[in-house]
Amino acid sequence: GTRIFAVSASGRNAGDRCWLNFVLPTTAAIVFTIRNDTTGGAQLLPSATYPSNAYTTDGVVTSLSVALFFNGSVWQYDFSKSPA
Repeated sequence: GTRIFAVSASGRNAGDRCWLNFVLPTTAAIVFTIRNDTTGGAQLLPSATYPSNAYTTDGVVTSLSVALFFNGSVWQYDFSKSPA
């Protein structure tokens, strides 16, 4: 199934940063998205890197880190990495 992680914008200031570290199960085909402020908010993972703006576990990669920054109105994607 799909898992949604919403990053709250409440009380944030321009320039704030958020570093998310996910420990992933070794189960394939679990889809998760990171969204701005609410579960219905804008998807933060870029489609150029993550098809459908979501990350799908492959059963091999066990962690993923995502960096976000707050522009004063909404969270923005900065970068992500996973172990090689």
